[in-house]
Amino acid sequence: GNYCPENCRWATLGEQMNNMTKNRMISYRGETMSMSMWAYRFGISYGAMNHRIQRGWSMERIEATPERKQKNGTSSISKGLY
Repeated sequence: GNYCPENCRWATLGEQMNNMTKNRMISYRGETMSMSMWAYRFGISYGAMNHRIQRGWSMERIEATPERKQKNGTSSISKGLY
């Protein structure tokens, strides 16, 4: 139908970004979410998640392995050192 107040809702930027067709969707333990949402759930950066998937890590290993941090508290993934 047409756009009207009854069939529209406000979406946050995060919700809008997760609703893009270019997102990589991953199914794990009966749930399907974008890679960035899995990274958020696992408490790691998107860069770490992407790096681990590219290296062939299983979702179980990704979930079980905390992200390494540098002495200054930043992710080593963002610096390309992981």
